[in-house]
Amino acid sequence: MWVLKHADKTKETMCRHGLSGTERASMADLEATNATIECPTILQIGAEACAHCPQTTVCISRLTPDFTFTWIYANVLSELAEEFAVAKLPAVVVYKGADIEPILYQQIRGDGAKAIIAAHCPMKLNEVDF
Repeated sequence: MWVLKHADKTKETMCRHGLSGTERASMADLEATNATIECPTILQIGAEACAHCPQTTVCISRLTPDFTFTWIYANVLSELAEEFAVAKLPAVVVYKGADIEPILYQQIRGDGAKAIIAAHCPMKLNEVDF
């Protein structure tokens, strides 16, 4: 199942789209996230057989309370992986809308996703910050 996770400044919601598998995730699905500079979409591309992919998933998951982004996971067999010419896993695409060139990061290791998200996604303002 393809999962879309939206983390905004006030709450975190999760909705599951009616796709039978991650191979069906398409560019239209990515565009439908309505990504912006203020709320980019983080497209994570991985595979079950990838030894490093679970660590990237955990890293991104831990960042949802602190940063504003929409998160999509797609299998390496998806149209999106082909669209972005992903050759090494795990991979992350930062998508900020149709008018801005997406940025592809490949072969992410350790907490590499943290640096990517920190560089491209706005931090949330917590009530404690005031």
